[in-house]
Amino acid sequence: MAEKRRYPLAQTVASFALAILCTAALSMDATAVTHADIMDIDPTASGALYICYEVLLSFAGHDGAIPLLALAILLTFPVRYVFFGKRDSWRPSVVLPSVFFALCMVFGRSYDLTDSAQLAIGGISRVIESLISGAGFALLAHTAIYLVFEGFDWLGEHRVPFSESRYGRVWQVLDTLLNRHPFVFPLLLILVCWAPTFIGSAPGVFMGDTGAQIRQWFNLPNGTSDYLNLVNPDVLLNGHHPVAHTALLGGCVQLGMALFGDENLGVLMYTTLQFALSAMAIAYAVSSLRRLGVNLLVRAMALGFFAFMPLFSNYAVLITKDVLFADAFLVLVIQTVKLLVPGGMAWRTLLGTAAPKVRGPFAPKVYEPLPAPVAEAALDASASEEGHAALEGGLSFRGFAALMYSGVVVPFTARDWFLLAAVALGCTFLRNGGIVFPLASCALVAAFCLFDARRLAGFSALPGRPVASSADIRAHGTHLRRAAAGALAVLLVTAGAQLVFSKVVMPACDITPGSRREALSIPFQQTARFVQKHDGANAGIEGGSSDGLVTEEERAAIDAVLDYSTLASRYDPDKSDNVKNEFNEDATAEDLAAYFRVWFEMFFKDPACYVSAFANNYFGYFYPSTKDAWMYTTSSSAEVESREINRRYFTFHRMESPVVAACDSAVNLYRTAVQRIPLLSLTLSSSSYVWVLLLISVYLLRGRQWRTLAALVPLWGVLAVCLIGPCNGSTYMRYLYPIILALPCMVAVALTGARPLWRPARSDVRGR
Repeated sequence: MAEKRRYPLAQTVASFALAILCTAALSMDATAVTHADIMDIDPTASGALYICYEVLLSFAGHDGAIPLLALAILLTFPVRYVFFGKRDSWRPSVVLPSVFFALCMVFGRSYDLTDSAQLAIGGISRVIESLISGAGFALLAHTAIYLVFEGFDWLGEHRVPFSESRYGRVWQVLDTLLNRHPFVFPLLLILVCWAPTFIGSAPGVFMGDTGAQIRQWFNLPNGTSDYLNLVNPDVLLNGHHPVAHTALLGGCVQLGMALFGDENLGVLMYTTLQFALSAMAIAYAVSSLRRLGVNLLVRAMALGFFAFMPLFSNYAVLITKDVLFADAFLVLVIQTVKLLVPGGMAWRTLLGTAAPKVRGPFAPKVYEPLPAPVAEAALDASASEEGHAALEGGLSFRGFAALMYSGVVVPFTARDWFLLAAVALGCTFLRNGGIVFPLASCALVAAFCLFDARRLAGFSALPGRPVASSADIRAHGTHLRRAAAGALAVLLVTAGAQLVFSKVVMPACDITPGSRREALSIPFQQTARFVQKHDGANAGIEGGSSDGLVTEEERAAIDAVLDYSTLASRYDPDKSDNVKNEFNEDATAEDLAAYFRVWFEMFFKDPACYVSAFANNYFGYFYPSTKDAWMYTTSSSAEVESREINRRYFTFHRMESPVVAACDSAVNLYRTAVQRIPLLSLTLSSSSYVWVLLLISVYLLRGRQWRTLAALVPLWGVLAVCLIGPCNGSTYMRYLYPIILALPCMVAVALTGARPLWRPARSDVRGR
């Protein structure tokens, strides 16, 4: 057993000082300091003395001193462990995310409170405060990130110690539920846990676009058709929202009116369908984790998160295009993982070669095959038709076991290919621009499969090296090439379907495409902020000023694209809708070119303004904003349902029943508890999931787990779309919802790693 490390007293004292700095970063509040506070202390203070007072008064002082002291004492030990016990903590994979985290916290707080960088760099006092706060946040993040990565390394080597011999009855219960009923039990648990939300929100939760989509299907005025240049003025259906989703939602309402004479029952039909599909998608994802070698306890934790985190049940009944797209996206990611992640290990198992080295203080350098779970899984799978065919075809039992885990023989059946094609089409047609996600996934699968097949071909010629026979190696190579061909086929089918729909079906039905404005949120917000700051008097702000930085020619160029007369007054730092809603659909290519020339020139007049416009629109994706709020409730739904434009054509309303009311009250109370309890409330912040995605990606990059990292590409694609989208992460979480839905499964897979068949050799295990 390793000897316990002793730390000198000086190191402990230094660690406590660093911990105090961390708590200071958490407690500093520049907004609490006023000129009157300083004058009360020293009426003659000025210059450097005044700055010192400003900085010192921003500290918490005796307010909360005891909790902060307790926190500092607790932080002393992990800080000491990392800074004085681990020299390898200064790797770029730890330092760079820590620095980025500190910048996000310092500037995020400033934008959150003032819509600008004023609190971060607005004067010497602010800069000093930001340096102190940033140093504290960086130290805190450095310690936390290193410990998280060290924990990941430990999990990759040891796995979670959860077995029948140790936990007995608990293990038996989970084994019965999650191993013997891997799909049915998660589905039933989710349906039971989500049932109060479904009942309490019946017939469903409306959001801003719900009524517009329904009216669009019925060819009624809907807002989007008012500003578009319609192909046919008599056809109001358009591509602002995904046409397929509009048809599904409107079709359900139409069916409810036709069968029951009640549009609310039609809405309930849609909500029931979406609710069931959401539960099935999550149950399928959890069941798939078993086939990917994820530990039983980790699967139980992921299932519990899906079942009891109120965001998922709320979105399951929220009538919006984002939910069904997220369900399709989740299954797409799972299918991609099945083809990507285990495949890299199969050829190593066949050849008996060592697994790639994994960096980390607890990472083993040498691996040996672990035949027991492979044989057990292969025995289960050999009862299938594919297993019989593989064994009768001359494939050895060990070769079959490796192929079974590779994701291209037994686990990935014809049903899996059909499901992959279905969700690829779902992603394409349930979100405008959604085709990029299945295209990226299929292209990555094809590339890695072909790469592995090529490597196998080179190894098969080496005599005496392979563990499996040459026939096994050739069979695996064939399956890899078939998997690549299948992925390319799905890619071509998806791209072809999208092309036919957009170029043939939509024109034939006189369906107008969506507006160009949807991709221009960033430049429009930057222009609006610049105009508000420098030319408000001419852009709709009563009593505003103009400093001459905007010329008449520039005003005219902007006005040809955006209504300049009210541009400054429409600017909302967190959301671009008000600005881009006045986009001139008749603007020509020349008009847009002239606008972008002005936009480019204005950047050099005030670069900070452009940076602030971008940061203010998206900081909520990296900072836990105080503006985070529970957006979609039955109360907000009732407001949408009762809007005049909806009441003019429909009588949408919440179902009246004591049971419905009781369920709604219970659900709202539970959501409020989750949202207000410290730490737990972070599960309802967009930034939490972005940081999990960032850290798990850095960890995989550090460990060179390229296949698992490639499986995260669609999630990064969703984040990229959010960062060019219309609003802040603190305004709506639904744009990030596909990432939130897929992330628990991806974290489980990443921690299992590309090593489901391996364990450290006994000679390399370090004593503890």
